[in-house]
Amino acid sequence: MKQKICVLGVYFGTLPNYFQLWLRSCEHNKGVTFYLFTDADSSAYVIPTNVRWISYSIDQMREKASEVLEFEAALFEPYKCCDFKPMYGKIFAEYISEFDYWGHCDFDLIWGDLPYYFDLHRINDYEKFLPLGHLSLYKNTDETNARYRLDGSRCGDYILVFSNEEHRAFDEEGGMGAIFDKHNISIFKERIFADISDTYKRYRCARKDKNYKFQVFFWREGKTYRAYWENGEIHEEEFIYIHFQKRGYLPVYGDCGNSVGFFITNTGFYPLERITLDIIKKYNPSRSVLFEKIEKLNSRLQKRWIPGLLRKLRRAGIIKE
Repeated sequence: MKQKICVLGVYFGTLPNYFQLWLRSCEHNKGVTFYLFTDADSSAYVIPTNVRWISYSIDQMREKASEVLEFEAALFEPYKCCDFKPMYGKIFAEYISEFDYWGHCDFDLIWGDLPYYFDLHRINDYEKFLPLGHLSLYKNTDETNARYRLDGSRCGDYILVFSNEEHRAFDEEGGMGAIFDKHNISIFKERIFADISDTYKRYRCARKDKNYKFQVFFWREGKTYRAYWENGEIHEEEFIYIHFQKRGYLPVYGDCGNSVGFFITNTGFYPLERITLDIIKKYNPSRSVLFEKIEKLNSRLQKRWIPGLLRKLRRAGIIKE
């Protein structure tokens, strides 16, 4: 990999219980430097040489963001940091001067082989690489690092986003993605990652991404995969990373930290075994089509229809905030 690349992560509070596995997946990406800005204690973890652990507080981040913006940043809760991700190139400028690209990331994921995908898809051809908040990379130039100030966001402009405590998903497609699209700035959008849907109990890829009745996700020797059963055979498909959003506490079983690999499942992480159809069924049991349709309907009810109805009732004055 010719480009020097760093990934910036910010986490305030108690780190996920599987965080050592996240670190292990960082360790295998020798061509990438990871910066972790956190108020968590590092003593419980084995820190790889390519991970820089920076003691940092949310107050420090709010102060630095306010200095860059020249107005008071509404950054008081850890989740609001997501909106500030596109500003990391400015907030953490002193740490990234030597890099050609910097990225922002989440922690509810396991990394695959990042340098391989950066080379395969010619990252240098793009000003922004990948479209979503769990990993996006930006060319490290003054012009690119100020793109968040441009118009075009469907989440509101940067002044509204950064002065409002409400989470606006500015780091996602409706924010920075829409800005890049409006101004015809090059962005690599291919969904080369496994983004696990939070609609279903079993692990399924989100949106219209391909799924199989029998599939299981795993990490092995620095790479992330899906194994699936098709036409009487086991097949493997590689991803740049596996993102398992909103799953909460996920236990780590056995010696995942030292085994050749581990399964990534909705009940936790398990040491890798020889993959067969029975093993797939064991670690990611398939549900009936009807069951998953009910799950989808319930998800829409909880996430869209009920909140939408409440908004209409408030606007009509029928119910109060």
